[in-house]
Amino acid sequence: MTDRQHASLNMFQTVFNLLDANKTKYAAMPDFVRIVNTFGEQLALIREKGFQRSTMIVQTVSSDKYAIENDMVNLASQIASILNAYAADTKNKELLVSTAVTKSSFYNLHDNVELDLGKRIYAEAKTHAEALKGYGVTEEMIESLGDTVAGYESVIAKPRDLINDRKSQTYHLAKLITMTKSTLREKVDKMMAIFKYSDAAFYYQYFNARNEINTAYRKRIDEDPVKAE
Repeated sequence: MTDRQHASLNMFQTVFNLLDANKTKYAAMPDFVRIVNTFGEQLALIREKGFQRSTMIVQTVSSDKYAIENDMVNLASQIASILNAYAADTKNKELLVSTAVTKSSFYNLHDNVELDLGKRIYAEAKTHAEALKGYGVTEEMIESLGDTVAGYESVIAKPRDLINDRKSQTYHLAKLITMTKSTLREKVDKMMAIFKYSDAAFYYQYFNARNEINTAYRKRIDEDPVKAE
């Protein structure tokens, strides 16, 4: 990846994290949710392949896979965090180590390893289900995690040609980044207007995140007047 591409990826990730943390604010707006999910899928593609080589071709995957994956990761990381607190509270060192999990822990893994981690969190939650009730984890939450783990296992078990059936076109990294910028500029940026007066803090946090840039890249541009032109 070039410095400029890294700067774009940093900005994308910051924006997505903010949107994901505030998803309850637009949960009742199905088109808003759909477009944010599209942005998240594009970011996932860049993150998955971008660090492996500077120029590459990415085969897009079914949006169903990413939707199911995100459901599993969100719930597993939430329950893992509570399990970790329970482990610290009860001085269970083994459980403390095995539940030191974040969303990034999942997304940095290959599909099958990611699935194994989801299964492990589910198994730990089942084992400690009774104790976890006092920490706010219900049986329904645990079974929902089990369902999402099973759903993700079903999706990644499909033959690769079926996974890629809906979107078989390939994209170079530069084109994918451009497409992701377009999703933000032409859609999400404009939709955020709904919050300008009703939730000004969220609105300005979003555009501050949109303006974030890699300082090392910016410094090199500023110091080189030829490149700056």
